[in-house]
Amino acid sequence: MSRFVQLIKLALVVICSVFVFSTLLTPALSYAAKPADQINNGLNQAETGDATKSSTNRSSLQNTVGNLINAAIFIAGILAVIFIVYAGISYVVSAGDPAKIKTAQHILTYSIVGLLICILAFAIVNFVLSRL
Repeated sequence: MSRFVQLIKLALVVICSVFVFSTLLTPALSYAAKPADQINNGLNQAETGDATKSSTNRSSLQNTVGNLINAAIFIAGILAVIFIVYAGISYVVSAGDPAKIKTAQHILTYSIVGLLICILAFAIVNFVLSRL
């Protein structure tokens, strides 16, 4: 029965990992530019004769800093997910050792807190940058 429980735990870790990875990738995909918006921006610029006008009013320095901050937050989120997977695997292979189980639970707890901080930081940074 112990082998069956370990297989169930491993399956849960894999399912949770896939869920977390898909949750992380969904916001990145939803920020992609829509072709219709690009066409409309191009048509508006052609009508006004201002082809040098940017579709956003942020400076290139603000865009660069925003992109760097978002990239750092994204990398931190990826690391948090990797640690969540590591904690799950450590928990599964702990073989009932209370010290290893406690260590895996601590890693999992801190990794989830780190992931939540990354998500909130991403939201705050993008909110602030959109208001500039």
